[in-house]
Amino acid sequence: MPGVGIAIMLAIRIAVYMMKGSKGPIFNWRINPGAGLLVLRIGLLMFAAAFVGGSNWPVAAFLALWIIPHPLIDHVLVPAGIPHLSYYASRFFFPYSLANEGRGRAVFNEIRARLRWDFALDEAGCSELGEALFVGWTDAKVRGGDVAARGMLDALAGNLEAARAWFNLAQSSSYRQADWAVRRYSQAWLLADAARRGAHHEVLRLSRRGPFTIRRLFFRGASARLLRLEGAPSDRKLGLLWLLSPGRRVSQTLLRQAKLRPVVPFVTNPKPDPRRQTVRFARRAPGSISRDELRRLALAWQEQFTRGELTDYIETRRQELNGAFSATELGARVEESVISMLADFWRHSPSEANSNEPDPSLIVAAKDHLQSELLGELEALCGALDRGDETASDEFEDYWRAWAQIRWLAEEYLDLLPERSSLLFNSVGGQLLNHGAWLCNKARARSLGRDIFRWLHPLAPAESENKAVLTRNLKLVG
Repeated sequence: MPGVGIAIMLAIRIAVYMMKGSKGPIFNWRINPGAGLLVLRIGLLMFAAAFVGGSNWPVAAFLALWIIPHPLIDHVLVPAGIPHLSYYASRFFFPYSLANEGRGRAVFNEIRARLRWDFALDEAGCSELGEALFVGWTDAKVRGGDVAARGMLDALAGNLEAARAWFNLAQSSSYRQADWAVRRYSQAWLLADAARRGAHHEVLRLSRRGPFTIRRLFFRGASARLLRLEGAPSDRKLGLLWLLSPGRRVSQTLLRQAKLRPVVPFVTNPKPDPRRQTVRFARRAPGSISRDELRRLALAWQEQFTRGELTDYIETRRQELNGAFSATELGARVEESVISMLADFWRHSPSEANSNEPDPSLIVAAKDHLQSELLGELEALCGALDRGDETASDEFEDYWRAWAQIRWLAEEYLDLLPERSSLLFNSVGGQLLNHGAWLCNKARARSLGRDIFRWLHPLAPAESENKAVLTRNLKLVG
């Protein structure tokens, strides 16, 4: 009978729902979960086909959707925007306890569907969806869908800074942790958010991470045009990237703005007057100042400070005004202001390829200023992490939220000061390592601990003792 195969599928699905409330995992995967799921689905298909007997296209179509449900969900149900349908379809076609995706992917699809027509996005409806995230006896079922869905809910609540950290974590996840659709959506949100704020220097940084997409190339090219950077694409190339990238209707305004900006980059004097050049830089858009320009400006200021020209000028003005201030003290305050200004310019400057040009002393001081600010924030965040003998809770979302915030800030540090990555590890690497071990051993959060270990491993110096510890921990958590 044709309905026997469907009845078997439903019976298996009901059994999974009944068993998922038990403590501990139902199956202990000793092979790749994705490969195991594929074998399981093919086995179910063959088992059901044996009872179907003969060809029946409705049953064949149903079984095909059971194995590969993405076309139906991503291209039919989500664009239709029918409330609840995307969620339950995802829960049905993505078995929670058997598949590599859990409830988070269902919530992710449901929010995408509701965003089509802005339906049920109030606080009550969103809080109900949020309760389905990061649930379980362990965090073994936490995937990129949970992370991205939490970012979407935070964005709808107006907490955009937290949403950026969540989406950054989702787009940077491995293909085993987050599938292509989740990583692509997270990257698209980050790029669109940065472009909306006019933070095109941030677009350039974000376009260096995450999945390789045409959308990423288009946003990078448009931002390079808007910042008038060297090597920005021509009108024809930018238009071709726009045609090939998805979301053309939304990004059409960005394309028009980029085409209005000339391809010719800014031309600066190789030996600028520091005061006039500083005023010019202050009028330019954030991110349009290259790091070579900043080095030349720093050299110009440095020559004035070394020769004492600024102090002499201040002393002359003091005498003319009959002032009671000290020219030396005021000159020192001006130098501190210049260093702070250079640090702010550097923070918004586009990244560059490895440069062998030495940094002037003022640029070194500006980097020290940035390093102190960023590492101070990171040390405060890492100092609040649980470790040692502290008691664990079942609130896995809190652990993931703390890590998303730390990783967002740490990757900003690495973008700005890549040559000082060893200092980052020396400052917070040990705390993160201990926290990751605590997550695996006491908090039943092995997925999060594994993500921390994988991120830390390339940063650890080869001669460090923690390098061997990280390598051993990665082998243990898989």
